[in-house]
Amino acid sequence: MRVIADVCVGAFFAQNKDAAREKERDRRLDLLRNLFLLERQSEDEVRREQDREQARVAAREARVALETLASEARHQLSRFTGGWSFRKCFSRSGQTHCKAAPSTGLR
Repeated sequence: MRVIADVCVGAFFAQNKDAAREKERDRRLDLLRNLFLLERQSEDEVRREQDREQARVAAREARVALETLASEARHQLSRFTGGWSFRKCFSRSGQTHCKAAPSTGLR
């Protein structure tokens, strides 16, 4: 699920203008749909084994391409968060205060 979310969010950061972002989002959606289709085809017992194997290979390649896009999106998002974590929040007299701390990458 995280890969799918990162691929979708990454479409926004991949382009500078709304029309280009929409086009990129549609391209990424098509890649995801294609992956799901290939995975179904690779498991379809009605198909010949050779066809299922071709679908498995194509699905692996599609998965790698999507994971690359997701990784790029995570990298771009890390520039906006600056590696800071806002996990230390507390309430004092009805107000929420957050202490920012450098992220260690551990969760």
